[in-house]
Amino acid sequence: MYTKLTRSERLKDLRVSRNLKIEDVASATGISQATISVYENNEDKDVNLRILQALAKYYQVSVSYIIGETENTTEVLTPIEELHLSDKAINVLRNAKFNTRLLSEIICHKDFRRLMTDSEIYVDRMAGEAFKNLNRSYELVRRSLVGSHISDPEDLWMQTLQVSQVEETDFFRILIQRDLMNILKDIREGHLDDSTTMDEENSTEALMTDLIDEYKKNGSDTNFGIRAICRVLRIPYDTLPKNFITSFWKVIQSSPLLSTGKKLRGRSRKEPEKLEMKEE
Repeated sequence: MYTKLTRSERLKDLRVSRNLKIEDVASATGISQATISVYENNEDKDVNLRILQALAKYYQVSVSYIIGETENTTEVLTPIEELHLSDKAINVLRNAKFNTRLLSEIICHKDFRRLMTDSEIYVDRMAGEAFKNLNRSYELVRRSLVGSHISDPEDLWMQTLQVSQVEETDFFRILIQRDLMNILKDIREGHLDDSTTMDEENSTEALMTDLIDEYKKNGSDTNFGIRAICRVLRIPYDTLPKNFITSFWKVIQSSPLLSTGKKLRGRSRKEPEKLEMKEE
């Protein structure tokens, strides 16, 4: 997950999150499609303030947000005193030694209020007396049964009364953990397509499997290896320059994984013959 988006990433996110095509933005702003594409894909490109202002106006965000000076999409900033944060909390946020973008997503999640409410109940001991009274009731019943006709402490009903007593800390540990994990699971699912999110299938073994499968389907097709690698790494193959493809393939062919006959774990595959790429 990104800790901070670059200018190019912010511009692309603003468009993609609105389900817009580059031509839609170009038509609405008067900026050429080529310029918009360069701004979204080339962070090193010198920018024109007029173009940034036009894009900011169209997306209804601030220029400061686009260039990464703030995470606020508008220029209207909330006075710090209205947030009721301590000086120590402000210093922690300002120094940002952690992922503040993730923190923002946690705070904005629909279940964050529930997490804070359950945390407040525990911290302020608001349910403490209720737990004590409940456990005291169970214990009184258990002891009265011990002193009467039931003398076996391992009896089913006696043991039921014993385990029914719940410690406040144990209860809230499970409750707050559930609240937080529900939030994190939603955020995690929302970042599946991030380039910095680990892909469970994007391993050397999975890559080799794809290469071999592609070889069996296409035989000696010139660019099958590069296509397979690009598919696994989510690189748009059709946009790669021809000279880059040729050089890249020569590098790939130097890998011992393509020629040592190394078997894939849990698979019984016939290893392909030495892969050769034809020059076009």
